[in-house]
Amino acid sequence: MESRARRRSGHSGNALSGVLPISATRLEEDGSERILPASELAPDDRVLIKPGHGVPADGVIEEGESSLDESMLTGEYLPVTRRVGDRIIGGSQNMENPLVIRVTHAGKDAQVAGIVDLTDRAFASRPRLAQMAARMAHLFVLRLLVVTACVTIAWWFIDPSRVLWVLLSVLVVTCPCALALATPAALTAGHGQLRKRGVLITRADAMETLSNVTRVIFDKTGTLTRGEMHVTQIKPFGELTVERAQAIAAALEAHSEHPIARAFRPFRDATLQARDIHSYTGQGLEGTLEGVRWRLGKPEFAAHEPIAAPAKGQWLLLSEDGKPAPGLACMTALEMMPPRQLTPSTPKGSAWSCFPAIRKTPSKAWPANLVLQPGIQAPARRVS
Repeated sequence: MESRARRRSGHSGNALSGVLPISATRLEEDGSERILPASELAPDDRVLIKPGHGVPADGVIEEGESSLDESMLTGEYLPVTRRVGDRIIGGSQNMENPLVIRVTHAGKDAQVAGIVDLTDRAFASRPRLAQMAARMAHLFVLRLLVVTACVTIAWWFIDPSRVLWVLLSVLVVTCPCALALATPAALTAGHGQLRKRGVLITRADAMETLSNVTRVIFDKTGTLTRGEMHVTQIKPFGELTVERAQAIAAALEAHSEHPIARAFRPFRDATLQARDIHSYTGQGLEGTLEGVRWRLGKPEFAAHEPIAAPAKGQWLLLSEDGKPAPGLACMTALEMMPPRQLTPSTPKGSAWSCFPAIRKTPSKAWPANLVLQPGIQAPARRVS
């Protein structure tokens, strides 16, 4: 029963088991495209990855430049720019432009497949506590059978009519259910829940050592925070209103799957439709709206002339044809600040209870990138 529960929970509970796409588009020698199962890919195959599709295998980019979402493997919430010659990991999501890659590792040899296999083997093995409980239960049952035989023989001479009921009473009262069944079941359920929540366990006895932990280091994005971005403040220049700036930015970002684009979705105006949109990897995008050419992205991309951000942090510049003149542009905050700003640092609900619980133990905890990025100090203080 324990083995069946482990296999069933391990098969359905691994957070990385569905990262690799099922199918892939392979480019044949004559230039034609063939859709086939991703498991049939082999090293040196050339694969086309369209925007919005997953990377089916590890490889090297031969054509194209795009942004890839590697958050499932690295925890980094923002897509990273990959160009010709860069290595990419199977399981990443292509966000912007088509890519052609040369496969280096596919199927079971891919990096994500190795991680899944490692965790599957750890999940299938029995923790040290469960093994100890099984040994104790085995010895206990052997001694119990000896005691039961002695009791049965004794009552055979005392009152043969009550032998059966005395025998059953001894077996029921002394049954080691909690020791033999509850311990493995509890550990199996705990491992299964951790896997479903994205916690990968590489050693079967890892949970048993938690009581001896003195330092706990968390990755912030996606672990303590939701990794979602929200618009906070917009600073218009001249006559351009905040509402108008929000609507224009939302129209430009309407067809993008970039995390920044999702932050503008609440400001969509169905009457505004941007056309002839071009995306520039790692810089921003431009499009035509009501006959006017607009740019949205990094200040050095959106404006022909340098323009300073009104405050510290990351900012997007929205400008008409690259001219940040009064009434034609605005800047949108991307700074990592409290929840009402465009930030990936909104804490998860469970993070609020996690740190108080840790403070009740001898352990200490820190976000891992607290020493690297001053921008996360505010949300770190909020949860700690």
